[in-house]
Amino acid sequence: MANFGAPADAVAFTQAYAEQNHGVIAFLQGFRPVDSVDLGYAFFPAGADFNRRWLLLNGSPAFINVDDLSLLPRADMLKDSAYAVLRGRFPQIALFDGQRGLQAMPPTESLPDGGQWFVIDYPLRDQCRACAVLGYASFRFEFAPGGRLLGVKFLKVTPAGFKAVSRLP
Repeated sequence: MANFGAPADAVAFTQAYAEQNHGVIAFLQGFRPVDSVDLGYAFFPAGADFNRRWLLLNGSPAFINVDDLSLLPRADMLKDSAYAVLRGRFPQIALFDGQRGLQAMPPTESLPDGGQWFVIDYPLRDQCRACAVLGYASFRFEFAPGGRLLGVKFLKVTPAGFKAVSRLP
């Protein structure tokens, strides 16, 4: 990368990310300072259709790929009444990672005690990545003062087109 003019910080990021993520390559395309934990926009060249991701950076752990679905407490989502309604209509409903844009910014808040959180929405689709979005599941990444990840909390499921769906007989 350095031979092609990439800055030393970019090379260091890609190397560190690969070391901590079993050789997965990511290039940082953008950065938004937020507080102790910041938002990075990364490009994953091996990501096929969904190769743009948000990363939570500079906390502990140093890199959090918000689309690593293993981090999410999906068992809590399964208990949600809105999710149950959707699953009743669409038995093959599944949680998917999302394409994250450079222009978008997830809701975030810096708390008076120095803590911080980010709310990330994930599409719920019927069976496949190319299928229609049925709704969104919202999860909150919660950080202690100084940026240590406390955990990820399920918040809610919001059906897609909620107002249109609510008017159906």
